[in-house]
Amino acid sequence: MGGRGIRSMVLQSPMLSAVDWQKDANRLIKALPKDTQRVIQACQAVGATDALVYQEALALYYSRHVLRRPKKLKAMLARKNPRGAAIYQHMWGSSEFSATGTLADFDQTHRLQDVHCPTLIVCGEHDEATPKTGARYAKRLPQGVFHEIPDASHAIWEEQPHRLKRVINQFIQRWD
Repeated sequence: MGGRGIRSMVLQSPMLSAVDWQKDANRLIKALPKDTQRVIQACQAVGATDALVYQEALALYYSRHVLRRPKKLKAMLARKNPRGAAIYQHMWGSSEFSATGTLADFDQTHRLQDVHCPTLIVCGEHDEATPKTGARYAKRLPQGVFHEIPDASHAIWEEQPHRLKRVINQFIQRWD
């Protein structure tokens, strides 16, 4: 597998398996304060993911694993995009932590062995696409390389743009 003319590929914080994503999320949730864990579990159990208390718990999770810059996170959470929210809910579901949409059974990990171009997988140190999973995916690629960006979460380009650019440029210069 690999398109003609593709010399190399970069995957930043990839979601290649809904099951892996949910396992990682569950592990990260267990590191949150106990009261936050209870809120997430209770709201998910009754389908109250639109409740303010759930949204606050989600914001705490995001502040640790999605975007670790408070002002930028606040702006991101304040943005209203009904169409985007509807698409997200259709594809993933109403809960960040449990896939119930069209991606619920998504898994492309079996195809990693068929990617024959050099491929860099980059994850942030605190990424919801966890470095452990990213490194595991890179090992399954015939020419896979993994790099973890320190002091970054999922939004690496917002938190550590210079480090991310340097890692990508070094990879591209090596292969392209």
